[in-house]
Amino acid sequence: MPTGYVGVCLMDPPYDERTHSSVRRAGDLADVAEHDCRKRRKTDLGFVALDPALQEEVAHECARLVRRWTGAFCTVEMVHGWIGAFEQEKPLRYVRTVAWVKQGSTPQFTGDRPAVGFECMVLAHPKGRMRWNGGGGRGVYTHPIELPRLGRGPKRIHTTQKPISLMLELVELFTEPDEIVIDPFCGSGTTGLACLRLGRRFIGMELDPVMATTARDRLKAELGETTLDAVRSGQRGLFDA
Repeated sequence: MPTGYVGVCLMDPPYDERTHSSVRRAGDLADVAEHDCRKRRKTDLGFVALDPALQEEVAHECARLVRRWTGAFCTVEMVHGWIGAFEQEKPLRYVRTVAWVKQGSTPQFTGDRPAVGFECMVLAHPKGRMRWNGGGGRGVYTHPIELPRLGRGPKRIHTTQKPISLMLELVELFTEPDEIVIDPFCGSGTTGLACLRLGRRFIGMELDPVMATTARDRLKAELGETTLDAVRSGQRGLFDA
């Protein structure tokens, strides 16, 4: 893509090796006591941890392609690494770290320390005038995690899927109508879904061919005024010809 082709980048890259090695699956919290570690097991996220060389390459491409905001989700321990990767790329500069407070997140199963209750997004912007749609609002966004409880609610499509409510808020705050938004770690396409609902254009990239197909089908379903589950069950959209 040519230099400056994209308006905003909102991405959820893989996290570091430390995070990948410590992820455990909670299952149904109603069935298992929160402190019972024996019934939890490590979860394979389905993709490898973030390599520092890839992190630098992504920051380089963001500096080349993106005219305005670049936002990368990460753990609080990774914030410094993303700041360094962004700031070594001209004309990018670090602006702020904001937080997603994760309602319903996994407890600390060992019980010997506090559980992690939030994730970060590191924001960078080219030097010059900045604008967003949040006025003087604080960079703290509280949304439930994407996980059905007690068998209710839609199933999570991707192991690290962000809630659509969170991405709708971020897209509305940091992008403009008809602006091109890119996500180089597209996953199940939640950022694209938010863009379609809010009248933004979207470019998504995903290495996993199965997940790429799922994201594409999910966005097509959204354009057809229906959902992926409805399409896969054979239902038709209200406005289908």
